Order: sequence, then structure tokens, then C-alpha cells
Amino acid sequence: MFRKRSITRARKWTNLIGLIAFFTGSFLVSAQAMTTTAGAADCGVGMGHCYSIVETNTSSTGYGSFAQIYVENGAAPDWSWGGFLTEELWVFTGDSDGYWVESGYIYGSVSSNGYGAPWNYVGPGPNWFWADERPDGTYHTHVLTSFGSPLNFLGDPVDVSISYEGSSEWNVYIGGVLAGVSTSNPCCSYDSETGGEAYTFQPTSYLDTTADTNLAWQASQGAAWTSCWPPPYAEYLYTGTTGAWWVTGCDWLNSYTG
Repeated sequence: MFRKRSITRARKWTNLIGLIAFFTGSFLVSAQAMTTTAGAADCGVGMGHCYSIVETNTSSTGYGSFAQIYVENGAAPDWSWGGFLTEELWVFTGDSDGYWVESGYIYGSVSSNGYGAPWNYVGPGPNWFWADERPDGTYHTHVLTSFGSPLNFLGDPVDVSISYEGSSEWNVYIGGVLAGVSTSNPCCSYDSETGGEAYTFQPTSYLDTTADTNLAWQASQGAAWTSCWPPPYAEYLYTGTTGAWWVTGCDWLNSYTG
């Protein structure tokens, strides 16, 4: 949710073979048995800001991305000073890593500008949200209380999509319902990400048993969804996070604790 997040973070490749040893349980998503992963002990590197995400970054021009986002449970006990955890989808716009549209679940407080006060929401959550960073350098967050509590959807995969609609506008859908429109945000996208983000110093923060499945993308404006993200792929994990592909390009599984 932080501004310039894709530019400033130190990315690294991760060997999935080493992650398999962390598998601790299983659950069912989209008729596939999938395995959850246990987070490491500490997210608190530097500012306590970490990710567990997968990215597709391809020369194929994209016009949108889709994921079914599954969250079983979570908590952000340090919400009173701005701690948060998300499970979400990002689409970078204008063929750039400098601006984007994002949407998903968030536990904890929601800053209106990504940095702190003023706040759109102060509390434990969870909430639906969407946000965007535009070429003019402004960052906007939107808490979607009208969609009802995500607590009503925990344990079920929820469709989340972000797609280009023309005239520098991107539509955000949650559960097939229009949640918002990002304006003054140019076409197109070579880069999408899905997974979790955490900003916390609290050891008891956690987001448990999460998955982003049935990943898909649009090859042209208004086109039908094409199943599975195109390669190449990269996985980025900070201390305190674990993650793994289940089906390459199609499903991403991750979990983390504070």
C-alpha cells in the first residue's frame, strides 16, 4: 500500500525448494488441495515493511489482471499507530513501475496517502479497499464499507480484477461488482503482482492461510480473461514471509506472521 513500493524495495529471487520445508497444513481452494505456509519469526527489517508476492513482468502488453483472493484469518494488533496487513492484487499502469492500481483485503488502519495521517479508517479491520498511484505523484486509498465486512467472506475465494477501460481509466471489481475507477492513469501494463504486504512491529500480527488463485490477464481492452499469467515470473519475499507457486502462472500461495 505504500507509495513507490515497487521501486524502493530491495527485490530478491527465492528458491522454492527451500520453502517446501515450511508447509504445515492444507485447505481447499478452487477444487484444488493447497498447502499453507508458516511465516518466519520477524517481519521487522528496517521499518517493519515486508511482502510475500509473485510478479509477472512480460513484454506482452496487458490490459488487466484477475485473481481469486482467499483469506482464512488475520489480525493487525498494532492498528492504533498504523499497522496493517493486506492480501491483494496490483496492476502497474502506463508500462511503468512508478504508478499502479491495487485492491483486496486489509487488516488494520488505512492511511489516505500511504504514509500516515490523515486516515481513511482507524481500527482493526478487516476491510475491502482499493488504491492508486497516478503519474501526477498523488496516492489515494478508498475503504469500501458499502461492500460489507470481509469477515462475511473469509474462507471463500473472492474475485478481484483491475482492467483498463479506455480514456486513462481502470475499473476495479470485487466479487463482480464495480468498486471504483482509477482516473488519469494511463494504459497499459507489463507488470502485475499478487500476494501480501505487511507494515508492523507487532510479533502477534499475522495473515494465515491465504491464496491468490485462477490468475488471469487481458491481452486487449475488453477481451475475455486469458487463464494463467504469462512468464517470466519472479517471487519476492522479505524476512517474516513465506510463499510458493502451486501451479506455475496460475496460483500463488503465501502466509506471514509479524
